Amino acid sequence: MAINPAVYAKLPYDSVRDFVAVSELASFPLILIVNPSSPIKSVAELVAYAKANPDKTNYSSSSASFQLVTELFKQRTGAPMQSFPTRAPMIR
Repeated sequence: MAINPAVYAKLPYDSVRDFVAVSELASFPLILIVNPSSPIKSVAELVAYAKANPDKTNYSSSSASFQLVTELFKQRTGAPMQSFPTRAPMIR
């Protein structure tokens, strides 16, 4: 419900007006990490590096949700990054 208005131009409902939150169903952390040997030590430094090195800044995501969040991050910051999707780790 939260993502559909951003993905689809026309929907038969309004996510804000037509629905009422009842309870939180789930939550999950989003973690931003860089190689410890990189010079990047903050989000601001990551954005600056991405802008200065658009062909060298890549990211990986294991699900569509993380991909969408990263695309929003790129839009808001103007940081050009290339996606390399990966499989989610197998839990045994």
